[in-house]
Amino acid sequence: MADVLSTAVTQVADLLRAGLFTDPLAGQQFTAAGRVWPYPPAAVTAPCVWLEVAGGSARFDDATWATTVDVVCVADGGNDTGWQLLYELADRVINLLSARLWNGQRPPDARVVAARGRPVDVGGPSLRGVEVTVEMYAPHPTLCTDTLTLSGVT
Repeated sequence: MADVLSTAVTQVADLLRAGLFTDPLAGQQFTAAGRVWPYPPAAVTAPCVWLEVAGGSARFDDATWATTVDVVCVADGGNDTGWQLLYELADRVINLLSARLWNGQRPPDARVVAARGRPVDVGGPSLRGVEVTVEMYAPHPTLCTDTLTLSGVT
């Protein structure tokens, strides 16, 4: 099952790295280098995003493995520009994930299920955060074969 979690995190991080910082945010241009992380970074350079898989976030449901991945969006904080940047960053995360993960022709492989404010404590500057929760689905392996085989029956 570790492959399901690592694959989910890698797919979301790659998607965000490719499209999140292509256009200006709150009138400022940023590059993706050092701003999109598949895990919480040791040092936070806002604006940035990272992914977290919360404990108990993966579960079995019939033949599907559901993994919940949180995308944490962070921006500098004490003024209106900081708020605007944070909201634009969170909107862009939601739009990128919704557009790529839902193809409109079949049930989604993933869906954005929530977005909520989150405190970000880095022991220094005032940072603000929004956590965007994405639920991703993958078939899980079964221990049963497709056909029943009876041992020793003739």
